[in-house]
Amino acid sequence: TRTPTTCLLGLAYRPGFADIGCSPALRVYQHIDSAVTCFLHDPHASREEVEYALRDEAPDAWHWAAPSLVDLKDYDVIVLITPHEAYLDLPERGAWRAGQTVIDARGTWTGAAHQALFAAAGVKYIQVGTPGWCA
Repeated sequence: TRTPTTCLLGLAYRPGFADIGCSPALRVYQHIDSAVTCFLHDPHASREEVEYALRDEAPDAWHWAAPSLVDLKDYDVIVLITPHEAYLDLPERGAWRAGQTVIDARGTWTGAAHQALFAAAGVKYIQVGTPGWCA
């Protein structure tokens, strides 16, 4: 069987910043099952910064996605944690495939236009904190 893949987008603790020291992304990462291949992406952080922040984690447990945006069709689950400007128009870029799940931690893509794009692509969209989001 194929190993499921997840991509965490936005490792910084707030949009537009590179500081990942107190980021909620680190907590999310720590709760991802070890059977899942996890890729990390942040346009403001370097691989070295991420390695330092995750220094207590197993070094082969995560993969760095290149600073340029990766092809999101490659992932089963995409988790938008910190909505950097580089991520805001991802729904319009058509970077999705049927069967994917998008988890939006801050409701960045809740607008009707984004919802229509996800629905047309066959993507399950979940906004953290809405009724039934973790069911």
